[in-house]
Amino acid sequence: MRPLANLRCCILLFCLSLALPLLAAPASAEEGFGLKIATLSPEGTALVDAYRSASEEIQERTEGRVHLKIYTGGVMGNDATVIRKMRLGQLHGGFVGSGALATAYQDYAILSLPMLIRADDEADAVRAALEERLTQGLLDNGLISMGMLELGFVYVMSNQPIASKEDIAATKCWVPEGYDIGRDIFEAFGVAPIPLPMPDVLTALQTGLIDTVANSPAVTLALQWFTAVTHLTDFPLLYNYGSHVFSQKAWDKLEPQDQEIVAEVLGRHMAELNAGSRETHAQALAALENQGIVFVTPDMDDATELQSVADAVMDQWVEDGRINGDLLAEVRDIIDSVRAAR
Repeated sequence: MRPLANLRCCILLFCLSLALPLLAAPASAEEGFGLKIATLSPEGTALVDAYRSASEEIQERTEGRVHLKIYTGGVMGNDATVIRKMRLGQLHGGFVGSGALATAYQDYAILSLPMLIRADDEADAVRAALEERLTQGLLDNGLISMGMLELGFVYVMSNQPIASKEDIAATKCWVPEGYDIGRDIFEAFGVAPIPLPMPDVLTALQTGLIDTVANSPAVTLALQWFTAVTHLTDFPLLYNYGSHVFSQKAWDKLEPQDQEIVAEVLGRHMAELNAGSRETHAQALAALENQGIVFVTPDMDDATELQSVADAVMDQWVEDGRINGDLLAEVRDIIDSVRAAR
């Protein structure tokens, strides 16, 4: 029996000699911690390209310990769904618009209220005064922000010219699912808006279920909505922005040195996107015009009426406790100062 025992021993040792190098080998990058992040932006957009580049750098600098697992094009749901999945641990983070972030920290959407900020210099002044405070507010509510990212102004686009409250009232207007502020403002304009998830908007435009949308020019181009509208109302509806955020729970899973790397890399990419956002916005507006979209500018009386309706809605939200009245007053004071100086 000894020769058989010796043979078994040799086979065991041979198997161990094959296995030990595999056990000792470092984990591949894909075996590291994958931070699952989501965005509504489709492939090929600047944000998704930035995520791809950031993931490669994070992977390299953490020696494979961390990488990004990126879900694009809204496959994980709208912004509100992304926030909910972050709370459940199904996602670790993502780029989320200000409206959805307000579900975690109410004041964060203060800059995107309708017809509040209408020019770049106004946005610059308000952000200089409040951005650090708003980012801290997210942190206090369990969200780690990689910085505020400007997305450009939102405009109303439709299959007919819209220059007045009466024009808007005659439309079949889309509003994002769960976006109560958008619903309220369009209802104040006399519209019964139609809520739809963003991936369904193009089909709804093509079939006539809706004929009017509101979004930034860059998003309108990226999602091909421009192929189904003919006019743009050249009067900003709101200032659009958001932030890439991680849940505190997910962030705490990273080692401190990896937190520093992820924050530096993603923060830098978000800052670069923010710095180029106005050029992107201007190029997108020009591209829409080149595609034959007709720009319609409300006259002074119509613009004043639209502004009055929006102001009344915001004042009602203050009365209802849905927005911070003191903070809104502070923003209005800053904007008034900029306009007076201008």
